Amino acid sequence: MNSMDINEVERTLRRTAAEKAVAQADKYGWTEVRRDVYLDTADRLKAFGHDVSAAPYWMTTQDGTPPRPIRGADDPTLRAMVDVDRDLTRAAKRIDEMDRQAAAGRGLDLASADDYLAWKSRGRAL
Repeated sequence: MNSMDINEVERTLRRTAAEKAVAQADKYGWTEVRRDVYLDTADRLKAFGHDVSAAPYWMTTQDGTPPRPIRGADDPTLRAMVDVDRDLTRAAKRIDEMDRQAAAGRGLDLASADDYLAWKSRGRAL
């Protein structure tokens, strides 16, 4: 039996989180997708005097960076920014546990989930 693919798990988590962020923005006018990073609806930003004709959603921050257009839940910028770290770590540890149990029966020694996540996050800027 093959192990779950952590990359596929991450894609699924990011897709689900982006869909949830868009739904919350639609409901409330905005939502926080990561600490100090927000997804605002065009209507909300329009109320603050922004030209929002380019997209239905906008990513804003507290650091004065101009708003960035977001096309929807499938937008790669939104998917890259949603916070899935806790869920991804939990999934990686579960996959690690399953792999170790399977490998133990075959006499293999695998790298830990913490080692993999440290390797994967090296050089990754958010």
